[in-house]
Amino acid sequence: MSAGKLSLSILTPEKPIFQGEVDFVVLPLHDGELGAYPLHAPLLGKLGQGELRAKAGETWHRYYVGRGFAEIADDVVTVLSDEAMLLSELDPEATLSELEEARSRHARTAEEIDSRLADMDRAKVRRRLAIRK
Repeated sequence: MSAGKLSLSILTPEKPIFQGEVDFVVLPLHDGELGAYPLHAPLLGKLGQGELRAKAGETWHRYYVGRGFAEIADDVVTVLSDEAMLLSELDPEATLSELEEARSRHARTAEEIDSRLADMDRAKVRRRLAIRK
């Protein structure tokens, strides 16, 4: 790893989404955003759904990440998420359909209600990021 850089890995159960060196990263934690530069103190944090931003030189890499965990240790940032993708891959029309489907789904049991609410939260975040990109 180069001096003054972070090694960033964004991983999902299906595949690695990004692996490379960056100068700075902003993580969407469940209780707010966290920015990290090289020499950041060790940290284990719970991810919240949202936008992960990483700067490499003059280029910003922007990703949607779902729920999971992030670890920072020895200038290595590891993000383990149930889902992740480039923001440019989020289709505004598809995210609108996801949101409408989640809103219209009937739920009768507590488990179905929890699932519907989680799907609505996910769809809202994805929709907001898709139209903002």
